[in-house]
Amino acid sequence: MKNADSHITIDMVSLMNPLTTLMIPDSAIKAKIAMSTVAIVKVDSGIITFNPHIHI
Repeated sequence: MKNADSHITIDMVSLMNPLTTLMIPDSAIKAKIAMSTVAIVKVDSGIITFNPHIHI
């Protein structure tokens, strides 16, 4: 369930990015991209740490 939610949020970000590029200057876009990548990395690390827990 949580994995599916994270995938949905990533899809939402990818859909919103083109709209933000039209309305926000480049520096803000780069900052948002950096934030989204950090969020994705955090989600991936959480899944990686959570999987062994489920296995045990």
